[in-house]
Amino acid sequence: MGYVNCWHEAMHESMAMWDLYGARLGSIAIKSNVGSIRKAIAAEGSIVMISRIKYLNWATHGAFPGNVIAMCLRKEQSYKHEAEVRLVMWAPQFNLEARVEETAQGEPRLSTSQNSRRTLS
Repeated sequence: MGYVNCWHEAMHESMAMWDLYGARLGSIAIKSNVGSIRKAIAAEGSIVMISRIKYLNWATHGAFPGNVIAMCLRKEQSYKHEAEVRLVMWAPQFNLEARVEETAQGEPRLSTSQNSRRTLS
């Protein structure tokens, strides 16, 4: 099973982001950093990749890059103000020894090769 979790990367709160995504009762903000998130998730045992979103013009890049990992880490350029960071996780029942590496076009992709050790951060 896989999960995608979205975060806003900024040194301060954004009222525009609160208006867009936090207007409902019960919304909260969590302040953290990549190192703390990695440490907390490592104890759970899932494979986790953390990456900034790549904002693209769909007219020139197309919406589907050919793999699910890259699809999870891309968004239309009109959302660039969100400064989004995503965590993409896999549950351990898949028993994957997986890493993320970049293709020649700079797109992240999942690799099950034991030789691939490059992760996005």
